Amino acid sequence: NNQHRSFPQNLFVCNSVVLPNKTRENKAEQRLYLSAITANSKVSFTEMSSVIFTLCNILGLHLELKKKETPFYIPGRAAEIIVNDKTVGHIGEIAPQVLKNFEYTMPVVSFELDLTDL
Repeated sequence: NNQHRSFPQNLFVCNSVVLPNKTRENKAEQRLYLSAITANSKVSFTEMSSVIFTLCNILGLHLELKKKETPFYIPGRAAEIIVNDKTVGHIGEIAPQVLKNFEYTMPVVSFELDLTDL
């Protein structure tokens, strides 16, 4: 709905997410997630990863990105996010088929980060 707006488009959200957890009495748990997405003609994995590196640097956290293939990201342009030796999220350039499915014409890169245990 926002493709007629100017680019780049940057969206950031930090919010609680409820996930299934069969070990809990209520069969669910609440976690705090930070997500970001940016769209423009020159967007790149490097651009978005610099946001995460800066955030972790400010917070004094040790960050690693480990290459990982994920179906909704372009092969070779995705990674899992590891903070203090724990996998806490993913980052990557959105695959062309995903963009096509949503009728989106601009390249997009995103990340999702579970902040709960940091």
